[in-house]
Amino acid sequence: VKSPTGQLYQNGQPIYRVQAKTGEILSSGDKILLRGEVVTTDVQSGAVLRADQLEWQPKQDLLIMRGNLRGVHPQVQVVANQMKLFNKQRRAILSGKVNALTQDPKLQIQTEQITWLLKDQKLVGDRPLQAQRLQNNKPTDQATANAVEVDMVKRIAHLKQNALLVVIDPPLQISGNSLIWDIPKQTLVADQPILVVNQPQQIRITANRGRMELQSKVAFFNGSVNATSARNQSKLTSDDL
Repeated sequence: VKSPTGQLYQNGQPIYRVQAKTGEILSSGDKILLRGEVVTTDVQSGAVLRADQLEWQPKQDLLIMRGNLRGVHPQVQVVANQMKLFNKQRRAILSGKVNALTQDPKLQIQTEQITWLLKDQKLVGDRPLQAQRLQNNKPTDQATANAVEVDMVKRIAHLKQNALLVVIDPPLQISGNSLIWDIPKQTLVADQPILVVNQPQQIRITANRGRMELQSKVAFFNGSVNATSARNQSKLTSDDL
């Protein structure tokens, strides 16, 4: 088929609008292939997806888009090598050089694989990642972790497993296995042991839990707090700080 344009249906309802340069129907409709400047619109969410190829397997509820994938949605923009989209589960798996940019405020995530939960409006990843908060399209605070969950409604990123957040102002390196970063409010909560280092002041603080108000530059620490200052060779221990 040349220049196909139409809709893909599930249970009698249109779920995707599609167009491409060429198309092919295999096995009596069990598989549909589209190639060349493929554009797919997810009817329910309004997400517009562009790629080199599309494969639709209706019996498996599986839509695969491959090659130069670009996706635009009011909450997030995505780039990847491939996307597998499961309509009934409202779940999409992005893989291969994934770059996801959430909106207002902007958080950019780079990883090899991430799952987009369209109904829950979340991004969930279990692979090493890098994240950056952008202001005026320039990177500011930066983070790394082995797993993440981003709530795109509340705009909260939960960094997990060997998480590290590097804050520019105040200059801090914050590490732990569970860092809950509220990006609009600029707060960080650690509900597991935390290490905070201020290199310019040569201060190092460990605690069982912590909360940082990054804008007001105030931090609260709880449980087995240890603070050391290499500059004046002092040490403080406390239950709360």
